[in-house]
Amino acid sequence: MARPDILTPLFRSLHSFKGVGPRLNSLLDRLLAGDDGSEALAIDLLMHMPERAMDRRLQINVREARPGQVCTLRLHIDEHLPPPPGRRSIPHRINAHDESGEISLVFFVNRGGWVERMAPIGQIRHVSGEIGIFNGKKQMVHPDHVLAPDRFSQMPLVEPLYPLTHGLSHRILGQLIQKILRTIPELDEWIDEGTVQEHGWPSFARAMRMVHAPDDPGDLDLDGPARLRLAYDEYLAGQLTLQLVRSQMVVEKGIARKTDGSLPRKLLLQLPFQLTRGQLSAIRDINRD
Repeated sequence: MARPDILTPLFRSLHSFKGVGPRLNSLLDRLLAGDDGSEALAIDLLMHMPERAMDRRLQINVREARPGQVCTLRLHIDEHLPPPPGRRSIPHRINAHDESGEISLVFFVNRGGWVERMAPIGQIRHVSGEIGIFNGKKQMVHPDHVLAPDRFSQMPLVEPLYPLTHGLSHRILGQLIQKILRTIPELDEWIDEGTVQEHGWPSFARAMRMVHAPDDPGDLDLDGPARLRLAYDEYLAGQLTLQLVRSQMVVEKGIARKTDGSLPRKLLLQLPFQLTRGQLSAIRDINRD
């Protein structure tokens, strides 16, 4: 079994990780903490399983992209078309192109000019999201990722998507989970070797990485080796906990008394009446007990 000090990274408070300030910590506590008001720990976030995965491995050009597809494009940023002053219902559009055609990137919120800073005119950006059509032209509404070429490797090509709480985004939650994944120790195996080999299960650390940093959307399947391994861990931990609790609740056994039966016989001989068959049967049952 793993030593307690090896397990320490799994039980760090989330606010101890860089970038987790009071607001984010409050959101994480709301999402993960129990009813007792305890603070959320690293292991709590690791056990917060993704609902599904977004597959961004399709890297094609604008001409090949089809409506409804989630794909990743490499685009040249041509121009920004902000809405007229006071017209918040009109989106901010970016016109961009690659060697095969043109596309618009659409943003309905652009407070503080963050869209212009994210995608400067004349620069190359890797853009990932779902393709749509508007007025016969391809567009991508609120792309999930807009990254400079030197940051493209940071985008997960298979991105887990999690249950969230209001105010918390997949991007922020995913970044924190990736930090925690880097701290997971390689623990001694606590499941018997035969069971692990029979089911082809990965180690605990490998299973966590498969779920939270998958190479394929199938790594998240409920009946896949990673999720089954982690479910077995949770069930086994629960059973061991119950066993420990029960071991502390066992009542001490009574003191054994041995007798040769002489005293009961003397008592029966002193009775002024004969016992019925039922009474004799009851006495024999008591003696057997």
